[in-house]
Amino acid sequence: FVIDNSNKVILINRGFMPWRGQRDKLADIEVLTNNIQIKIQISLPVKRMELGKSEIGTEFPILLQSLDLADMGSLSGLDFAPVLGLLSLESDHGFVREWKPYTGSIGKHIGYAMQWFLMALVLSGIGIRLGLKHRKN
Repeated sequence: FVIDNSNKVILINRGFMPWRGQRDKLADIEVLTNNIQIKIQISLPVKRMELGKSEIGTEFPILLQSLDLADMGSLSGLDFAPVLGLLSLESDHGFVREWKPYTGSIGKHIGYAMQWFLMALVLSGIGIRLGLKHRKN
């Protein structure tokens, strides 16, 4: 989206679309060319982990592992604002939007800690018992 009275472009996350298992067949997305007002939540882009250095081609569609606004700007020739917009739930121009941050659960971490603690305790017990048995012989 181009910001009015500016040369800046802001990327808007319109939500999630079904994948349908094929990356080579793009979904038919309606792109409006007229001016509209949208309500967004501003979000700072986060550099995500990449599985390995990948070559970014120039032929559309481009598959990216991680969003880098500088790389996208050089590929597209656009001047991207250093923020992202998360489209509000009230907007009619998006897809499935659930912008809840993943907070994890402390119960899961405690469960893993208990599991490994008990494993260490059991293995220590087995080791002590085998050591005492070997010592008697």
